[in-house]
Amino acid sequence: MARKEKVVKGYVTKKGNRWYAVIYEGLNPVTGRERRSWHAAGSNREDAERIAEQLAAERTERIEDSRSLTLGAFLTQRWLPGKRYAVAETTWNGYAGKIRCHVLPTLGKVPIRRLKPDQLDRL
Repeated sequence: MARKEKVVKGYVTKKGNRWYAVIYEGLNPVTGRERRSWHAAGSNREDAERIAEQLAAERTERIEDSRSLTLGAFLTQRWLPGKRYAVAETTWNGYAGKIRCHVLPTLGKVPIRRLKPDQLDRL
């Protein structure tokens, strides 16, 4: 079975006399809204298309790098920061403590793609 590659595509748009390269940056972990970054690209459409292509390729590369993300890195760098303002401070502190004391020592180095249900059951 072939693995489907996640490819980020940028696009260009014009506002006034200027062209912009626009790149999809994923969902905001707090609000759940889509994020896009806008990059001024001058007055030439071809330059904007080249910039959009380059930025989209860089974003795709970052996504590929995240495929080897460990459970510990995901929880501490992505999930937990996203919960900081979504839950009460005491709840967030509880999450942080449980991750630090229980998850990181046992499953922190396991790549998410290799995580098995029985590992979570044992935890």
